Amino acid sequence: VKVTVAELVEPATAVGGDPQTKAQWLCIGDSNQCKNEWLTSPRGLRDSAAPQHAQGEETVEVKEYELVGLVSHVFDGRTAEGHLITHIKRGGSAQEESEWYLMNDFIVRKTTGDAAVGFHQHLWRAPCILTFSQVHPPQQSPPKRGAAKKSIPSAVFSVPSLSHQPQPPSFQRLDPHNMPGKGTAIAIDTEFVTITEEETMVNPDGSRTVKSEARQALARVSAVDSRTGNVVIDDYVLPAENILDYKTRFSGLTAEDLDPLSSPHHLVHLRTAYLKLRFLVDRGCIFVGHGLKKDFHVVNMFVPPNQIADTVDLWSVTGQRLLSLRFLVGCLLDSHIQGETHDSIEDARAALGLYQRYLEFEAKGVVPAILKKLYEYGRANDWKYNPREPFPLRDVLVVAAAAPAGAGEKL
Repeated sequence: VKVTVAELVEPATAVGGDPQTKAQWLCIGDSNQCKNEWLTSPRGLRDSAAPQHAQGEETVEVKEYELVGLVSHVFDGRTAEGHLITHIKRGGSAQEESEWYLMNDFIVRKTTGDAAVGFHQHLWRAPCILTFSQVHPPQQSPPKRGAAKKSIPSAVFSVPSLSHQPQPPSFQRLDPHNMPGKGTAIAIDTEFVTITEEETMVNPDGSRTVKSEARQALARVSAVDSRTGNVVIDDYVLPAENILDYKTRFSGLTAEDLDPLSSPHHLVHLRTAYLKLRFLVDRGCIFVGHGLKKDFHVVNMFVPPNQIADTVDLWSVTGQRLLSLRFLVGCLLDSHIQGETHDSIEDARAALGLYQRYLEFEAKGVVPAILKKLYEYGRANDWKYNPREPFPLRDVLVVAAAAPAGAGEKL
């Protein structure tokens, strides 16, 4: 890949001069020559123009650009495609020193500008995309970042399925004129597949050290709108990498579910599934689920804490074990879920029911009393819901209502 950067050293002749005179450019670097000249300060480009003033005087306007980001293709030797890495420059104003960061999958670490652009030193890496930003003079304040932020269009919810044999969808598309907004509870649940196994090393003393953790990928995401109770998202995600384990016992997924030639489900690219969730985040929706921290980590999405209502935290006591979704649903909703396999729609509805129960009982001030009884019931039944001896929710509510304020808050 040849990358050449040039600097305009002589502008074109002003209007009215010799039309044959063209601008002269000086080549200051060529990546094929194993030189680093084009990378030295100022690391960037200069663009000149020569407008004609009314008095006939020629003035040169100089704009300076600096390299602020680049995407490189890495030939790792393991796959024919290789993979991409990104270098991003942060800061660099008069008040702060610039820093370069390398992003390789989930790994983010500091690096240097010379390492970021040292393609002549690493033949296994080639530049794909270079991003430059105009350097503003000290007296001119740069435009505020985020001012021109583009919103995700609601049309993302109308993206058709990639399946060659699509069946009627298992969800109802959101109405573009009645989209969920700030404070709307959206219950979600996800299913994942394993794409990389955990690598461990046995130490001389017999202990094991994890060299690299197992990697998972999003395979299905379902969402339920609390306003209507309708399923508004039920996307199966087309895999971008080879799948080692579909985790069918837990996810209910098979190879046919994610194959465009055989899947009867609404199959989409990962980007589409991600944009739908991002759209709901930007709208200010509250995400309800059980164990959402792991879900958002694998999806690689940041959601503000005030937009997360995790039932694993709502129905728990600090310092004590966390309660399973199945256990809580049996005790508080008198229902049974997660038979032989998990179903993300079923789990999303269950989490929404638990969240609504929490709001109901919190308004009555009886959550501490219910939690106390839940942990007593769990210890007595090995933390499993026993349908032969149901959780005495009604009795707890009667006792809690008759107890003085503040009673039962300590477990």
